[in-house]
Amino acid sequence: MCVDPAWLPLEQINDAGQHEGIVADYINLLKSRTALNIVLYPTIKWSDSVQAAKDRQCDIFSAVAVTPSRREYMRFSPPYLMLEVGIFGHTHKPMIKDVETIFSSKVGIVSGYATEEIIRNRYPNAVLQSIKTPQDGLLKLVNGELDYFIDFIVPSSYYLKEMSLSDIKVLGKTSLKLPLSIASRSDEPLLADILTKAQMAISQHEVEVITRHWMERKSQHAWNGVAIVIIVVMVSLFITLFIFWQRMSVRHVQEK
Repeated sequence: MCVDPAWLPLEQINDAGQHEGIVADYINLLKSRTALNIVLYPTIKWSDSVQAAKDRQCDIFSAVAVTPSRREYMRFSPPYLMLEVGIFGHTHKPMIKDVETIFSSKVGIVSGYATEEIIRNRYPNAVLQSIKTPQDGLLKLVNGELDYFIDFIVPSSYYLKEMSLSDIKVLGKTSLKLPLSIASRSDEPLLADILTKAQMAISQHEVEVITRHWMERKSQHAWNGVAIVIIVVMVSLFITLFIFWQRMSVRHVQEK
């Protein structure tokens, strides 16, 4: 299984080489519902994970957004998380209502993320700098190498707090709200079916427990109020999506 090695609070590979975070706990629940032996395929950065999936070195992605290019080598389960994409910049800058207004500036985006593919396709004339990780993007904002950084709000907000970058904040939101799914290799349809059925066995309560654990976790990394609200909204969106998907699946079966 490939993961994002540096994407807390969603997931990371920690110093002990273990997968941890909200996504990791969800995957552990899923493993308990199947006979699958899911083993972590360690990588250094997200783009390495994407390449490993393309090369068939890993069979499963723990949390990934659907894009046209990824459909060429992955199958996707029903979405179980929803993330908003924001524009980060210095606190002294004005709020941004339209993402198109920033593309004459130095704008960074994480290489290999679905946001990069979608933004580049949607705004083909935009000049974007490819960034290795969210932390790199935030640091480049601080040293002036970037004017703006486009990224998922939840993880970058987490790293802002972790890295004590008080001069950087979310200046606006894009129209992107990306659902995250578990993905599996496209040439193994049975694997995709097993993962989807296992997801259906995970209850709303179990998801809430996982999220609450990471929200209330006592550690050196304090959460700010904004991040907590975002996580609560994210879980609510997951619940709505998943219930809708289950009802549609039942209706489809009844119509056959």
